[in-house]
This record gives sequence, C-alpha cells and structure tokens, in this order.
Amino acid sequence: MEQIQGNILVEFMRFGIGWKLAYEWDGKKVILRHKGYVWRLFGKLLPLPLSWVMGEGHAEETPLSDDDFSMWTHAKHSLFGPTFGYAGTFKVTEVKCQK
Repeated sequence: MEQIQGNILVEFMRFGIGWKLAYEWDGKKVILRHKGYVWRLFGKLLPLPLSWVMGEGHAEETPLSDDDFSMWTHAKHSLFGPTFGYAGTFKVTEVKCQK
C-alpha cells in the first residue's frame, strides 16, 4: 500500500495495477471506500476503467484487540452483482515500517 495524499492510498497488485481507496474511521471501524483503479506506468498513476469490468470495491476492518481484527471486502458490479469477496478474522504478527 502506498499513501498518495491525505487519507487516499493505493493498494498495488501485480503489473503495477492498483486499487485506489479512501480510508475513513467512523469511531468503530475503518472503512475503505473505492476511488477507482490505477496503473503505475513510468512513475505516474494512470486511471484505469476497470470498474465497468470488476465492479467497485469496498472493505471494512473492525479492531478486536491490539493484534486482532475482523475484515470483509468485496467488489460489486452495478449490473452483475458481487464479483469478488472474502471475510475473516486476522492477527497482526509483524509490523514493518518504511521511511
């Protein structure tokens, strides 16, 4: 993940394609709101019109303890419904910070 500005981040996948999203805290959970898909090419982020193929992503993460959280995420297409999703409880086992 890479911070772009403020609460806007991009979660990069293979080939420099990423999911651009806004992180928000509602007092109980972190909400990840879809802001489009991008492709990093020669250091620039180019918008990709993948929402019409894959749908728009959405995720929510709820802290359970200092090390555990529950999460659900999905991509939902406006015509075809859910195209991707998963949910579960996760444990943070290692934290790495980059400067």
